[in-house]
Amino acid sequence: MNSPQILKALGLTLLTSTALVACDRDERIDETSAPTTVSSNLTAMSDGMVATLEPFQAEEAFGVSGEEFFGGGEVCTSTYDEMDNWSESCAPGEPVDLDAEFGEARGVILDYLSNNVFIKAHIEDQSRREITYLLQGKNVCAPLKDNAEAFGECSLVVDDAEMRLVVTSPEDGDIDIDVFLGKNKRYNPLTLNVWQDRIGVQGDLDNISKSAKLLANIVGEDLSEDLPPVIEGVFKVELIKTGTKSMALEASVLETIKVADPELKYDVMVGVAQPASRWTVDGSSKKLVLDSDIGASHIEFPAFDVAYGEDGAEETSGTEIIYKLFTGGASAHVEFDVVNEELSFNNVSMKAAESGMFVNGEKIFFMTLSDAISGMISAPQDGEVQVDVSAASLAMNFAGQNLADDVIEDLYLEDWTMNEQITVAVTGDAPSFLFQEDGDHLKVLSGALTISAAQRDVSITVSADQCLLDTYDYTPAEPCAADAEECVQPEEEEYDDHIFAYLEGGACE
Repeated sequence: MNSPQILKALGLTLLTSTALVACDRDERIDETSAPTTVSSNLTAMSDGMVATLEPFQAEEAFGVSGEEFFGGGEVCTSTYDEMDNWSESCAPGEPVDLDAEFGEARGVILDYLSNNVFIKAHIEDQSRREITYLLQGKNVCAPLKDNAEAFGECSLVVDDAEMRLVVTSPEDGDIDIDVFLGKNKRYNPLTLNVWQDRIGVQGDLDNISKSAKLLANIVGEDLSEDLPPVIEGVFKVELIKTGTKSMALEASVLETIKVADPELKYDVMVGVAQPASRWTVDGSSKKLVLDSDIGASHIEFPAFDVAYGEDGAEETSGTEIIYKLFTGGASAHVEFDVVNEELSFNNVSMKAAESGMFVNGEKIFFMTLSDAISGMISAPQDGEVQVDVSAASLAMNFAGQNLADDVIEDLYLEDWTMNEQITVAVTGDAPSFLFQEDGDHLKVLSGALTISAAQRDVSITVSADQCLLDTYDYTPAEPCAADAEECVQPEEEEYDDHIFAYLEGGACE
């Protein structure tokens, strides 16, 4: 089956129907009000996105211009003439008309819904508070009519899967759409909403997996080897209108997400969090805001060490390495002020739980943060960035020695990562630091920075008006004279690979 062709025809139906679970389904609804409300709400949300994004088009922050995202600015092209001479010409770019772009996309979606989905021929059952649409392939797949094979396969899938949309109104002016597949509404993969202040989609991974298998079976395909044996959990994604020029994208994990395949050795788990993240774009204040509150999660996956043959082609060494990244949870509030070029962060926390990495079942790295931290990163000035941060300490533990020798060799682990405990501590009432963009030095403006390595027995403290300096000085060997019969180079000092080997605190250069 030509799956992309079918998805092309069905995608608008599923995407534009996204919604939340209905609470009190007691509002009256009919075949006229339902599609009219969907159209009105989609239009309002589209207009809200345009109003939110337009103020950022002319802004520039941290060297990034809004024109890079929205078009405009200068567009340059390079050419070679008959003499192979290179030349470049530049001309003003054409800014993106957001209203026109969104309007065109909205028009396509609304036209498809009104002519191919919410039509009288699809109404299977109707009451004062609920309408059930039983979709027909000949209507849903109409855009594929020019391709007889694709149209036939698409129609077969829609009809045999018994795709239904159950439309209700939890509140006056809001529409919920439950998507069902199979006889007697066997599977409910998506619960969708188009509300006045939000568009959302809630998905059940178990039902999505079973629905995919149902669709594949209709056309004689077997997905048993393509889908993981464990796939479960419930998620929700919403686009929310938070003001006349403000929108938020919110993602939640309502039931723990698990996707795993023991045979292929991968395992993903994302803990419950509502919301797990919320991105807010405010066109009035020209700020971008991130609120994150991630639950305990992990991701495990296999990889092979890659080697290169004599011809430069990639070869796998055959050594399989299983990585597992984990976190006990983390939260943060971050604000980016585009106008003042300031990035502030508050209550950045690891929830007093460790995060780190396992390799082949051995914990080789983990870290903990002593306190929630807050601070601000100011706009670059003369190639420097100022960071103000609250006092806290970060402890990092390395235990590469737990791994087998061949794995250590394949991962090119440095000696100091075999067994080391690194601590980075910021102290003082109002610690503040200045970083050079090129990374040459870090200057302490106030407070103090202490970095230590327990096994190396190194502790470096950098106080106010001092810098953290890199003392490593690499001097390349002098080239031998052309007529030299013998050229003896001085013996090079062995390089110490420890992360703190060439660092010290002292007067700024």
